[in-house]
Amino acid sequence: MPPRESHRFMRPWNFADKPFLQALFVATLAVAVGAGAVYSPLAVGGVLLATLLFLAISRSPTNGLYLIVLSIPFDSHFIDLGPVNLSASNLLIAITFLAWLAAYINSKFQAPRDSNYALLVLMIAGTIASTAFAADEQIHVRSIVTLLGCVLTYFLTVTLISNTKTLDRTLLALGVCATVVAGFAIIQAVAYRFLGLTLGIGRVLETIGRDIALPMPRVTATFHDPNFFGCFLLIALPALLYLGLFGALARRHRFLVAIAAALLSGGLFLSYSRGAWLGMLIALLGILYFWVRQHFSNKSRPVVLAGIAATASLFSVAFFDLVRVPFDLLIALNPESALYRLDLWARVLDTFTANPLFGIGFGGFVHQYGTDTHNAFMHLLVSIGLFGFLPFLFLYLNTVLTGVGNLKTHLGAALFVSLVGAFTATMFIDIILNKSIWFLLGLVNAAARVSDFELEETR
Repeated sequence: MPPRESHRFMRPWNFADKPFLQALFVATLAVAVGAGAVYSPLAVGGVLLATLLFLAISRSPTNGLYLIVLSIPFDSHFIDLGPVNLSASNLLIAITFLAWLAAYINSKFQAPRDSNYALLVLMIAGTIASTAFAADEQIHVRSIVTLLGCVLTYFLTVTLISNTKTLDRTLLALGVCATVVAGFAIIQAVAYRFLGLTLGIGRVLETIGRDIALPMPRVTATFHDPNFFGCFLLIALPALLYLGLFGALARRHRFLVAIAAALLSGGLFLSYSRGAWLGMLIALLGILYFWVRQHFSNKSRPVVLAGIAATASLFSVAFFDLVRVPFDLLIALNPESALYRLDLWARVLDTFTANPLFGIGFGGFVHQYGTDTHNAFMHLLVSIGLFGFLPFLFLYLNTVLTGVGNLKTHLGAALFVSLVGAFTATMFIDIILNKSIWFLLGLVNAAARVSDFELEETR
């Protein structure tokens, strides 16, 4: 059965006719009063603001999805309430989920069937089970809250994107957000380099790796970590380049796309995230493959690809000094950089074999060795064991297969090159609790579902 459209949410509704919303509103006010008594009047204002957001999003939960995308870059700025990470995106995720749940109860709106939902439930169950074996229980509990936010990001992305209009608006929100954040990063780097200003948001680093000086400072924009910042741009830039190069956008939009791509490229460079750089390189190779496949026959494709590789090699030799700079930064001017990661991954496997079923909890590897795993998949493996890792692995593989099945559409191919780039980055940097990764996974599945639904309608 095709998924139901979300037009029900656009119909006018009367709050007085919604007993579920009334009960929830009264309960929220009670929580607000209690919070004011325990904390401060500021807490009352925060809860009331959240209540107003809930009432606004309840009319159209898809608006909550757009706000979630716009809030992801502010995940580092949160109110510490013990184990609860009250970041901007976590707050909006909770509000949007409650709004969707209210809409489901009042209008019987059905979520689309997705086998990945069962995998997510198994992953959360394995993560909770690993709490009993966590080496650092406090960090593990905080990470569970963040993981719940990531899982709900995937769920809401797949559930709320039910038609092309919503998909286009979601992509627009991602493009605008990534472009603005990249522009801010460029301003941040220039302001610090020439005026000594930090602008008060994010961090500005003058070195990378083993205190290697940089020509321009390493910035994090509104993120706390430069790798998270680079990864966020990585999910938008390859798709944007693909859509611009293959003529999938209107001519009047190509100039704006060129400006956005330039800003995203500048921001990605200033993140100095070597994992994100490698991911972008692989994504560009994917775009090159699609270009060759579209313009050349099967017999001539190997010759064309070999010619491009030979030309790139000659360029590298002729302009060695120019090419050497980014490669030096990729290895941090230290040939031991790769060996360092291999040594870490060997420790991950040793630690994993000691407790293979449940792991040692999030933060446990850092607790033992003083550093992270530098690999998102190994982070999950050592943290939550096979019970939590295998469901996520199957979810990832399902998403890849879904993306491959949607390559016939421009948007499907564009999202797939971003997925390949993000996958490459996760092999070298630990960004598994970055909501942008989970948003991309949901976006690939949602785009394929919308494409299949429209194909059935045209038959």
